[in-house]
Parts: sequence; C-alpha cells; structure tokens
Amino acid sequence: MVVNLATNDVNRAILAFNFALANRGCGADVIVFLSAKATIFAADATPRVRDSEGLSVQTRIERLLANNGRVLLCPPCLTENYGLDPTEPDLLIEGVELFNPGLLNVFYTDSSAGITDTSIISW
Repeated sequence: MVVNLATNDVNRAILAFNFALANRGCGADVIVFLSAKATIFAADATPRVRDSEGLSVQTRIERLLANNGRVLLCPPCLTENYGLDPTEPDLLIEGVELFNPGLLNVFYTDSSAGITDTSIISW
C-alpha cells in the first residue's frame, strides 16, 4: 500500500499516518510518500505539533519506520516549498528515504520490490 500525503495540514497528516500504522500493524507492506507541502514533516527540526493523544506527525513517522514501514520523500518538493536541501546532514528524520519518482513504476510491475497488488490512497 502506498499512502500519498501532499498536505502540511497536521490533522490530515495524522489521519494518513494512523491509517498507515494500522495497515502496517495488520501485516501490510506500507510506504508513505511525502510530496508537495507534506515534505516538511520529515524535517527533524520541524516543530512537533501534538494531537489529543500527545503524539506528533514526526512521532508517527518514527513509529512507522520502527515497524518496518517506509517513508519516501520527494526531494525537489522539499526544496521548492521550503528552501531546504534534503541532502543536508541531520535534516531528515533517520530512516526517511529520498525518493526518485521513476521508482513508482517498480511498484506496479515488479513483485521483487516487495509490494504486489499495490493500493494507493491520498491525503
């Protein structure tokens, strides 16, 4: 399953990561793709806005990564929207991967990528 998150709205991001975590907890292969304005959530220094449970989006990212989920980041999106260089040391939460959009084709055509019958949901 690929969850595409494109907004910097904290509530929508929390919903997206709760969905990703729930599916990963059920054994699904889960990738969250941070694109457009959502890329800011992968920056480790971003203020951590907490919800009523006391958890931030960044905490959810860390939990997904710790549970063998993947978080992919669109590098040009981070640069264009926030002026940040995603290759800067210690900028991103550890485990977040820089994504090459050409890799999306692998999810559709190559079962060796670890994902078959891919579903995509967007927030």
